[in-house]
Amino acid sequence: MPRGPRQQQMWVMSTGNSADDSRKVKLAAPFTKEVTFWIPRRFLTPTGADVQGFAADLNDKILRRGYVLSDSQILTTTIGPASDIELSFEGEDAFEAPERRDWQAAHREYFGLDNPYQMAEEHQDFTYSHIMTRVREPYLFSTELIAAVLHGVHDNCYFYCPCHCADVVHTTKHRLICMGCGAMHAVLDAPLTTPPKRLLTAQQWSDFFDEGGSRCEEEIEMSLVDFREVESAKMLWTTQQWDEARHRFIFLARSPPNVIADALRNTESDPSILLEAGFEPVALVPPPAYQLSEDSIDVDLIENACHALRAGVTGYLATSKTSDELLNAIPQLFRAVELLLKAKLQRIVARALDDHPNNPTVLKRLQANGVSICTTEAHTLKRLRGLRNSLQHGTAVFNYRAGLSVCRGAIIFLDRFVNRELGLWMGDAISPDEWQRILPIPEISSTADRVMIERIQAVRSNMEATIARCANCDFETLVRPAPGTGASCIRCGYIPTERQNT
Repeated sequence: MPRGPRQQQMWVMSTGNSADDSRKVKLAAPFTKEVTFWIPRRFLTPTGADVQGFAADLNDKILRRGYVLSDSQILTTTIGPASDIELSFEGEDAFEAPERRDWQAAHREYFGLDNPYQMAEEHQDFTYSHIMTRVREPYLFSTELIAAVLHGVHDNCYFYCPCHCADVVHTTKHRLICMGCGAMHAVLDAPLTTPPKRLLTAQQWSDFFDEGGSRCEEEIEMSLVDFREVESAKMLWTTQQWDEARHRFIFLARSPPNVIADALRNTESDPSILLEAGFEPVALVPPPAYQLSEDSIDVDLIENACHALRAGVTGYLATSKTSDELLNAIPQLFRAVELLLKAKLQRIVARALDDHPNNPTVLKRLQANGVSICTTEAHTLKRLRGLRNSLQHGTAVFNYRAGLSVCRGAIIFLDRFVNRELGLWMGDAISPDEWQRILPIPEISSTADRVMIERIQAVRSNMEATIARCANCDFETLVRPAPGTGASCIRCGYIPTERQNT
């Protein structure tokens, strides 16, 4: 069973402290850009670098001419005091400066700079020692507005900036700008044909799309520009950010899954390695293109049921200490039952749901088509429906232990039904931590053992995979699909981490 749609995430190291693990991700101050400058040898000292002298030299160039950074970003705002600058001293090894780029009349007219400084002018002098700082420079020109969001519409893939934000926009100055970090990706030679549905200032973008923005829950219509339209467009200027993002997008959107998996193996992009290293994913705000798409929320019966099942199991597990959680567990588990029964009936009779049958009718139709539901299961589902109806339509009075028993029986039924009747496994839908808490239920453990045997046989056919004993459930089910990848138990979901092993 699917675990749900992929969310935009970043990874943080788990501390094992629940308060720390619920931390909020701190984002950089809005409308500031991080910039890096490579230091020429003449500003190095025996113990480091003359940061103040280098900063003064940079600001003189920026004020007089403008500055083309090593990644082809164009800077016209001076940097701040030395106290805001971070020095990375890497010695005097030569840094290969980028080649000089043509600066023609079209560039002078567009950027308003006659002859900006380029590092190629001192290409033999730069070292790997560098400084980093943030400059408060507007992301957009004074008369520039955001017209559309860049998205892989036909490729069904988000377009991510190297800063890991899918916030690249097309503007009225036919530029591509990342509103996550402020980096310019490209300047198109001519405007695109996609008409804007709405124009936004940078501040309005922040209000609508930044985490905690004042208008982040309002409906909004904006145009989406398809990457394929931009891909074939003639460019006036491109940057390193565009080159990297374009290459990654094309690879991930258009390569076969096995090629992608091989390329990501043993890299920081492999989530299994991060998990085993002790990192945990932190969900971020969904990409703007996701928020704007008409079909952002698009789930079938089984996906819908998975969401309900996860919520129901979470509520059930919480009832051991918080009895009120039964008020959440019961409706969610009934919703999961109702949807999965309908999914099975629809597989048997394609149009059996056209008249919107209720739960008892669905059960009767399933049994009439040979689906076996024993007396105990039928009794449990009837009691679950009765409790759900009481909660849904008015007051409810019932015994706490009775509610627990019905929820447990519903989970046992769901585990059997999805496996036997739908060919799925509940263990694929529940988070590992919660799965390990319900796995000791004998009926659920029995299903897990059967699934485990089937999956281990498939793993043994993979020459690269290794199998070890799981430290959590003590079965030979800890699978590492290939050397260098992370390991996890295919029975209980346990993931060994470096912190646990030390």
